[in-house]
Amino acid sequence: DLGIELGFGIDAFIARPWVLSARAGDALVGDAVLPQARIQLGFLFGRFELFAGYEYFFVGSVNLSAPFTGTRLWL
Repeated sequence: DLGIELGFGIDAFIARPWVLSARAGDALVGDAVLPQARIQLGFLFGRFELFAGYEYFFVGSVNLSAPFTGTRLWL
């Protein structure tokens, strides 16, 4: 199926070493609507970030929302 997606994201360095990131978007694939939103708070260690957050995600009527943790490298 073909589809289309529209989204927005921002990374805000709110107070060193904290990073607040947010993403929101919506997609339409065939007849399925895929709304998505994500917010995370990270702590910088040099160029590495450790973060935790929550993602709201639906595929049709199936709820795949969950908390998450991770790392990322800022180049």
